[in-house]
Amino acid sequence: MRAGVVLDGRYELRERLGEGGMGEVWRGHDRRLDRAVAVKTVRDTARPLLLARLEREARAAGRLTHPHIVAVHDSNRVVFEGVPAVYLVMELLPGLPLSAELARGLPPVPQALEWAAQVADALAAVHTPEVGIVHRDLKPGNIMITHGLVKLLDFGIALLSGTADTSTRLTETGHVVGTVAYMAPEQCLGSRAIDGRTDLYALGCLLVTLLTGRPPFPMDIGMMGVLYHHVHEAPPLPGSRRPGIPGPVDALVERLLAKDPDDRPAHAAEVRDILRALAADIRTPAPPPAAAPPAGQVRPATTTAAGAPPAPATPAPAVAAPTATTGPLPAPRDAVPPSPPPDRERVRRRLDAVEAVRSNRDRSPADRDAQAARMLRALLPDLALLYGPDARETLAARLTLAESVATNDPEQAVALLEDLIPDLVRTRRRRSRLTRAARAALARERQRCW
Repeated sequence: MRAGVVLDGRYELRERLGEGGMGEVWRGHDRRLDRAVAVKTVRDTARPLLLARLEREARAAGRLTHPHIVAVHDSNRVVFEGVPAVYLVMELLPGLPLSAELARGLPPVPQALEWAAQVADALAAVHTPEVGIVHRDLKPGNIMITHGLVKLLDFGIALLSGTADTSTRLTETGHVVGTVAYMAPEQCLGSRAIDGRTDLYALGCLLVTLLTGRPPFPMDIGMMGVLYHHVHEAPPLPGSRRPGIPGPVDALVERLLAKDPDDRPAHAAEVRDILRALAADIRTPAPPPAAAPPAGQVRPATTTAAGAPPAPATPAPAVAAPTATTGPLPAPRDAVPPSPPPDRERVRRRLDAVEAVRSNRDRSPADRDAQAARMLRALLPDLALLYGPDARETLAARLTLAESVATNDPEQAVALLEDLIPDLVRTRRRRSRLTRAARAALARERQRCW
């Protein structure tokens, strides 16, 4: 698209604000209501999946009216210069993405907790049975800070319940759904058992980022390393990175980042209330103790009304008592024990099962490759644990995963291959057979995308 285009005779595109894998975002003008708007557009015949995703985002966000969720005004599918396109009209938000705010410096701890509470408030609204949405891609880039308040954006890969529309399953083809640094273990494993607690894990990752400037498992350890750590390793708590983080904040993060969804809080509203109580406790510190008497002086004993000296003070408990608003704060759990190495023979059988699925000509390519991708997603953490993340077996499985994903989503395959090739060059040889195969696959999938 270009500046000056008017969509449906109403929405004029004036300035491109950004672009990415999901299309372009424009500053626009609504001619009918004479107001500034944001317009997200996708125009691509080679990738119809993107058109369907933007339509899904319109349906998901359009079901919501909430102070911490971007408002969607309109959406439509049109033909622009002979090419199908979809546009989504939203409120135009002043301010910066949270990712840009964090690049300027860490917020004070109470502010970080309040922003996280506002995100939890938005999640509480989308998780209600009446709405039934799991966002699945909570990260700083999908959150705007406008006039000091949080606005949650980008429902493009949200999971909608209560509808038979097949577009709600567009991203359930066995590949990564979400952003790796903020993905729950069940997402890393390609599980279909996704619910609101998956978003709460991502909120835990987001809270760590707000407090320390980086997620629990940063991407400098590589995509496979991050996936492995989400599934198998206990996360570092914020207090270990930033002195002065209160213990109850670490305890809440530990609950949010539990590997088992059953060990996480059940509802976003509970998390919101705890976060706000913790922020209030930090803003209102306990009164300082009374000054000690000068050296050599003895403080006179205070007497009761009856003239008797008061009883000795009871020592304060080590943990603050629960309040009516927060309930009991979670106690830190023991560290997650290291996972035992998987059985080598069982892993080999699972690899053989993947090959059997991929070679089954009685099924459609889309079906068999979708199943193979799901199996590989669940298998990769065990391969990394058994052989190491840089071993040939693990790297070859990542290449097979990209090839399997490519059948249903070439754009996702490009992302997987772009992550894989630097690891191949670093650990194998630039001209190794595996590296050459990955480069050829990347060139092929890029051609399909563009």
